[in-house]
Amino acid sequence: MVDLIVRETNRYTQQKLATNNARLEKWRDTTCQEVKAYLGICLIMGINNLPRLAMYWFSDPFIGNTGIQNVMTKNRFEELSQYLQFSNSATELQRGEENYDCLCKVCLFLSGLLENIQKAYEPSKNLSIDEGMIAFKGRLSFLQSMPAKPTKYGIKVWMAADSQNGFVNNFSVYLGKEANAPHNNGLGYDVVIKMASPFLKMHRHVFFDNFLTSLKLMDDPLAQVTYACGTVPCNCKDLPPCAKNKLRQGEKVTALRSKLIFTKWHN
Repeated sequence: MVDLIVRETNRYTQQKLATNNARLEKWRDTTCQEVKAYLGICLIMGINNLPRLAMYWFSDPFIGNTGIQNVMTKNRFEELSQYLQFSNSATELQRGEENYDCLCKVCLFLSGLLENIQKAYEPSKNLSIDEGMIAFKGRLSFLQSMPAKPTKYGIKVWMAADSQNGFVNNFSVYLGKEANAPHNNGLGYDVVIKMASPFLKMHRHVFFDNFLTSLKLMDDPLAQVTYACGTVPCNCKDLPPCAKNKLRQGEKVTALRSKLIFTKWHN
Protein backbone atom coordinates (compact mmCIF):
# COMPACT_ATOMS: atom_id res chain seq x y z
CA MET A 1 0.00 0.00 0.00
CA VAL A 2 2.83 2.39 0.86
CA ASP A 3 4.67 1.43 -2.33
CA LEU A 4 1.57 2.49 -4.30
CA ILE A 5 1.53 5.92 -2.63
CA VAL A 6 5.27 6.41 -3.20
CA ARG A 7 5.11 5.41 -6.86
CA GLU A 8 2.08 7.52 -7.75
CA THR A 9 3.17 10.55 -5.72
CA ASN A 10 6.55 10.63 -7.46
CA ARG A 11 4.92 10.10 -10.86
CA TYR A 12 2.38 12.87 -10.25
CA THR A 13 5.04 15.31 -9.11
CA GLN A 14 7.10 14.72 -12.24
CA GLN A 15 3.97 15.31 -14.37
CA LYS A 16 2.98 18.52 -12.56
CA LEU A 17 6.46 20.04 -12.45
CA ALA A 18 7.54 19.00 -15.95
CA THR A 19 7.09 22.56 -17.22
CA ASN A 20 8.64 24.20 -14.17
CA ASN A 21 12.30 23.23 -14.11
CA ALA A 22 13.15 25.50 -11.19
CA ARG A 23 10.67 23.75 -8.86
CA LEU A 24 11.39 20.30 -10.32
CA GLU A 25 15.09 20.64 -9.46
CA LYS A 26 14.22 21.38 -5.83
CA TRP A 27 11.84 18.42 -5.52
CA ARG A 28 13.24 15.15 -4.19
CA ASP A 29 11.36 11.90 -4.68
CA THR A 30 9.66 10.55 -1.59
CA THR A 31 10.38 7.11 -0.12
CA CYS A 32 8.47 4.42 1.76
CA GLN A 33 10.09 5.50 5.03
CA GLU A 34 9.08 9.13 4.48
CA VAL A 35 5.48 8.26 3.54
CA LYS A 36 5.16 6.13 6.68
CA ALA A 37 6.46 9.08 8.70
CA TYR A 38 3.98 11.40 6.95
CA LEU A 39 1.05 9.08 7.75
CA GLY A 40 2.25 8.79 11.34
CA ILE A 41 2.31 12.57 11.66
CA CYS A 42 -1.27 12.72 10.34
CA LEU A 43 -2.34 10.28 13.06
CA ILE A 44 -0.59 12.31 15.75
CA MET A 45 -2.31 15.47 14.48
CA GLY A 46 -5.64 13.71 14.84
CA ILE A 47 -4.87 12.98 18.51
CA ASN A 48 -3.16 16.30 19.32
CA ASN A 49 -5.48 18.68 17.46
CA LEU A 50 -4.18 22.26 17.10
CA PRO A 51 -6.07 25.18 15.46
CA ARG A 52 -3.51 25.72 12.66
CA LEU A 53 -1.05 23.44 10.88
CA ALA A 54 1.89 25.78 11.45
CA MET A 55 1.48 25.53 15.23
CA TYR A 56 2.94 22.01 15.27
CA TRP A 57 6.28 23.58 14.29
CA PHE A 58 6.18 26.48 16.79
CA SER A 59 9.34 26.87 18.86
CA ASP A 60 7.22 27.49 21.98
CA PRO A 61 7.45 24.16 23.92
CA PHE A 62 3.91 24.65 25.27
CA ILE A 63 2.45 24.66 21.73
CA GLY A 64 4.82 23.05 19.22
CA ASN A 65 5.18 19.28 18.90
CA THR A 66 8.89 18.42 19.14
CA GLY A 67 8.27 14.84 17.99
CA ILE A 68 6.81 16.03 14.68
CA GLN A 69 9.50 18.70 14.34
CA ASN A 70 12.25 16.07 14.69
CA VAL A 71 10.69 13.87 12.00
CA MET A 72 9.81 16.32 9.21
CA THR A 73 9.99 20.02 8.40
CA LYS A 74 6.83 22.04 7.90
CA ASN A 75 7.72 22.80 4.26
CA ARG A 76 8.26 19.14 3.44
CA PHE A 77 4.98 18.13 5.12
CA GLU A 78 3.08 20.74 3.11
CA GLU A 79 4.87 19.64 -0.07
CA LEU A 80 3.88 16.01 0.42
CA SER A 81 0.30 17.07 1.25
CA GLN A 82 0.13 19.00 -2.03
CA TYR A 83 1.36 16.15 -4.24
CA LEU A 84 0.16 13.03 -2.40
CA GLN A 85 -1.44 10.64 -4.92
CA PHE A 86 -3.01 7.17 -4.94
CA SER A 87 -3.46 6.62 -8.70
CA ASN A 88 -2.02 7.49 -12.10
CA SER A 89 -3.89 10.65 -13.08
CA ALA A 90 -2.66 10.37 -16.69
CA THR A 91 -4.78 7.23 -17.31
CA GLU A 92 -7.93 8.26 -15.43
CA LEU A 93 -11.24 8.74 -17.22
CA GLN A 94 -12.49 12.30 -17.11
CA ARG A 95 -15.83 13.43 -15.73
CA GLY A 96 -18.53 12.95 -18.36
CA GLU A 97 -16.80 10.02 -20.06
CA GLU A 98 -18.40 6.58 -20.11
CA ASN A 99 -17.59 4.43 -17.05
CA TYR A 100 -16.21 7.43 -15.15
CA ASP A 101 -15.78 6.61 -11.45
CA CYS A 102 -16.19 9.34 -8.81
CA LEU A 103 -13.66 7.44 -6.69
CA CYS A 104 -11.08 7.00 -9.46
CA LYS A 105 -8.46 8.93 -7.44
CA VAL A 106 -8.60 6.42 -4.59
CA CYS A 107 -10.37 3.29 -5.91
CA LEU A 108 -7.14 1.29 -6.32
CA PHE A 109 -6.07 2.19 -2.80
CA LEU A 110 -9.51 1.44 -1.31
CA SER A 111 -9.70 -1.99 -2.98
CA GLY A 112 -6.24 -2.86 -1.63
CA LEU A 113 -7.20 -1.59 1.81
CA LEU A 114 -10.39 -3.67 1.84
CA GLU A 115 -8.48 -6.78 0.73
CA ASN A 116 -5.96 -6.32 3.54
CA ILE A 117 -8.70 -5.69 6.13
CA GLN A 118 -10.37 -9.00 5.30
CA LYS A 119 -7.04 -10.85 5.33
CA ALA A 120 -6.05 -9.38 8.70
CA TYR A 121 -9.11 -10.32 10.74
CA GLU A 122 -11.69 -13.10 10.84
CA PRO A 123 -14.92 -11.66 12.32
CA SER A 124 -16.91 -13.39 15.06
CA LYS A 125 -20.42 -14.79 14.67
CA ASN A 126 -22.41 -11.53 14.94
CA LEU A 127 -22.08 -8.80 12.31
CA SER A 128 -23.79 -5.40 12.26
CA ILE A 129 -24.53 -3.69 8.93
CA ASP A 130 -25.17 0.04 9.04
CA GLU A 131 -24.13 3.40 7.64
CA GLY A 132 -21.40 5.70 8.89
CA MET A 133 -20.49 9.30 8.10
CA ILE A 134 -17.00 10.66 7.43
CA ALA A 135 -17.04 14.36 8.26
CA PHE A 136 -16.34 16.51 5.17
CA LYS A 137 -17.62 19.97 4.14
CA GLY A 138 -15.68 20.53 0.92
CA ARG A 139 -16.95 20.30 -2.65
CA LEU A 140 -17.99 16.78 -3.57
CA SER A 141 -20.62 15.43 -5.94
CA PHE A 142 -21.71 12.67 -3.55
CA LEU A 143 -21.69 14.68 -0.31
CA GLN A 144 -24.55 13.64 1.98
CA SER A 145 -26.50 15.67 4.53
CA MET A 146 -28.00 13.74 7.47
CA PRO A 147 -29.21 16.23 10.12
CA ALA A 148 -30.20 13.48 12.59
CA LYS A 149 -26.66 12.06 12.74
CA PRO A 150 -23.90 13.30 15.08
CA THR A 151 -21.82 13.91 11.94
CA LYS A 152 -24.31 15.84 9.81
CA TYR A 153 -22.35 16.48 6.59
CA GLY A 154 -19.88 14.26 4.84
CA ILE A 155 -19.26 11.02 2.97
CA LYS A 156 -21.69 8.19 3.72
CA VAL A 157 -20.16 4.73 3.91
CA TRP A 158 -21.98 1.40 4.22
CA MET A 159 -20.18 -0.90 6.64
CA ALA A 160 -20.24 -4.42 8.06
CA ALA A 161 -18.63 -4.51 11.50
CA ASP A 162 -17.93 -7.16 14.12
CA SER A 163 -20.39 -6.47 16.94
CA GLN A 164 -17.85 -7.57 19.58
CA ASN A 165 -15.32 -4.82 18.91
CA GLY A 166 -16.53 -2.58 16.06
CA PHE A 167 -13.81 -3.76 13.62
CA VAL A 168 -14.98 -2.92 10.10
CA ASN A 169 -14.80 -6.03 7.90
CA ASN A 170 -16.39 -4.65 4.73
CA PHE A 171 -17.28 -1.17 3.45
CA SER A 172 -18.56 0.68 0.39
CA VAL A 173 -18.73 4.43 -0.25
CA TYR A 174 -22.24 5.61 -1.13
CA LEU A 175 -22.07 7.73 -4.31
CA GLY A 176 -25.71 8.83 -4.38
CA LYS A 177 -28.76 7.67 -6.32
CA GLU A 178 -27.57 8.74 -9.77
CA ALA A 179 -24.10 7.16 -9.46
CA ASN A 180 -25.36 3.73 -8.42
CA ALA A 181 -26.99 1.03 -10.55
CA PRO A 182 -30.77 0.55 -10.27
CA HIS A 183 -31.85 -1.51 -7.25
CA ASN A 184 -34.41 -4.08 -8.38
CA ASN A 185 -34.96 -5.31 -4.83
CA GLY A 186 -34.43 -1.96 -3.13
CA LEU A 187 -31.34 -0.17 -1.88
CA GLY A 188 -31.47 -1.83 1.54
CA TYR A 189 -31.48 -5.33 0.05
CA ASP A 190 -28.47 -4.64 -2.18
CA VAL A 191 -26.50 -2.97 0.63
CA VAL A 192 -26.94 -5.87 3.04
CA ILE A 193 -26.17 -8.55 0.44
CA LYS A 194 -23.05 -6.67 -0.72
CA MET A 195 -21.76 -6.04 2.80
CA ALA A 196 -22.51 -9.60 3.97
CA SER A 197 -21.33 -11.39 0.79
CA PRO A 198 -17.82 -12.29 2.09
CA PHE A 199 -19.39 -13.89 5.17
CA LEU A 200 -22.37 -15.83 3.76
CA LYS A 201 -22.73 -19.63 4.10
CA MET A 202 -20.83 -19.55 7.41
CA HIS A 203 -23.74 -19.72 9.93
CA ARG A 204 -23.12 -16.11 10.94
CA HIS A 205 -25.78 -13.77 12.33
CA VAL A 206 -26.31 -10.45 10.53
CA PHE A 207 -28.14 -7.52 12.17
CA PHE A 208 -29.44 -4.28 10.60
CA ASP A 209 -31.98 -1.50 11.18
CA ASN A 210 -35.39 -0.78 9.64
CA PHE A 211 -33.94 1.26 6.75
CA LEU A 212 -32.35 -1.92 5.38
CA THR A 213 -34.96 -4.53 6.38
CA SER A 214 -37.32 -6.16 3.86
CA LEU A 215 -39.17 -9.46 3.73
CA LYS A 216 -37.25 -10.64 0.66
CA LEU A 217 -33.96 -9.84 2.35
CA MET A 218 -34.94 -11.85 5.42
CA ASP A 219 -35.76 -14.86 3.24
CA ASP A 220 -32.68 -14.81 0.98
CA PRO A 221 -29.89 -14.88 3.61
CA LEU A 222 -31.59 -17.85 5.28
CA ALA A 223 -31.20 -19.78 2.03
CA GLN A 224 -27.43 -19.15 2.21
CA VAL A 225 -26.94 -20.62 5.72
CA THR A 226 -26.86 -17.12 7.24
CA TYR A 227 -29.24 -15.83 9.90
CA ALA A 228 -30.66 -12.32 9.74
CA CYS A 229 -32.34 -10.07 12.31
CA GLY A 230 -33.69 -6.59 11.66
CA THR A 231 -36.12 -4.04 13.04
CA VAL A 232 -39.06 -3.10 10.85
CA PRO A 233 -41.77 -0.37 10.92
CA CYS A 234 -45.25 -1.76 11.59
CA ASN A 235 -46.61 -0.25 8.35
CA CYS A 236 -44.19 -2.26 6.20
CA LYS A 237 -46.02 -4.28 3.56
CA ASP A 238 -46.30 -8.09 3.77
CA LEU A 239 -46.18 -8.12 7.58
CA PRO A 240 -48.64 -10.43 9.42
CA PRO A 241 -51.96 -8.88 10.62
CA CYS A 242 -50.79 -8.88 14.25
CA ALA A 243 -48.26 -6.16 13.33
CA LYS A 244 -51.12 -3.63 13.62
CA ASN A 245 -52.21 -4.77 17.08
CA LYS A 246 -52.23 -2.12 19.80
CA LEU A 247 -50.24 -3.49 22.73
CA ARG A 248 -50.18 -2.58 26.38
CA GLN A 249 -46.97 -2.46 28.39
CA GLY A 250 -45.49 -5.94 28.81
CA GLU A 251 -47.54 -7.51 25.99
CA LYS A 252 -46.08 -9.11 22.85
CA VAL A 253 -47.30 -10.91 19.72
CA THR A 254 -45.47 -13.27 17.38
CA ALA A 255 -46.11 -14.81 13.99
CA LEU A 256 -44.20 -17.58 12.22
CA ARG A 257 -43.83 -18.34 8.52
CA SER A 258 -41.48 -21.21 7.67
CA LYS A 259 -38.14 -20.16 9.25
CA LEU A 260 -39.06 -16.49 9.55
CA ILE A 261 -40.47 -15.10 12.80
CA PHE A 262 -42.06 -11.71 13.44
CA THR A 263 -42.16 -10.33 16.99
CA LYS A 264 -43.75 -7.14 18.32
CA TRP A 265 -43.65 -6.07 21.94
CA HIS A 266 -44.25 -3.10 24.19
CA ASN A 267 -41.52 -2.94 26.82
